[in-house]
Amino acid sequence: MATLKQIRAVRIAIVTRSAQYEKDAVTPGPLLILNDTVSMDLIADDQHYRYKVLETIVPLRNALWNM
Repeated sequence: MATLKQIRAVRIAIVTRSAQYEKDAVTPGPLLILNDTVSMDLIADDQHYRYKVLETIVPLRNALWNM
């Protein structure tokens, strides 16, 4: 329970993929998420789509959590 009281914000990442299948591989490497702390490996078929990583930080402002 003590660790829940220490949480001040939540980091969220959403990975989106295009609907268009590309002829050539357009995303060869792993996707780096949350300031390169998490990586997402792509299999050969997944490399033919374009990806966008959306990241945000949500601060928790509820006074009950910050006690």
